[in-house]
Amino acid sequence: MRKPRPMLTQKRNLIIFILLALGTVILSSYFYIKKNRDPLSIEIQNGCGEPGLAAQIAQKLYKWDVFAVGNADRYDFEKTVIIARCKKNNRELKRFCAEIGYDPQKVIYHKQENHHIVVTLILGKDYRNYFPQGTSETP
Repeated sequence: MRKPRPMLTQKRNLIIFILLALGTVILSSYFYIKKNRDPLSIEIQNGCGEPGLAAQIAQKLYKWDVFAVGNADRYDFEKTVIIARCKKNNRELKRFCAEIGYDPQKVIYHKQENHHIVVTLILGKDYRNYFPQGTSETP
């Protein structure tokens, strides 16, 4: 039986160590991101009366968890409104606002425990400011 060469054994051990360390870093990062991501459940309401608007905008937001689509209690919303039921420093809410071009300072925070909808987006008559293609383009 041949003795393994010490240099090859050291290289092999070093490679195994590096692979294990890399795997640990990748798994740790994955679980950190997963744990700190606070997914939004979004409800989209039509507040301007344009037929089918909420459903069409929901298609544009296919990357997000759009939980419900419907009409607002009235159709006279001049401005688009976001109502949030989460902490003010919610990263996902900030990301959502940035994606559609909504000023996070305008978000209305309404603390409501045990509510399955985290964000309500009420589309006002100015909805084209946030969705410039309107309702003609699909994702």
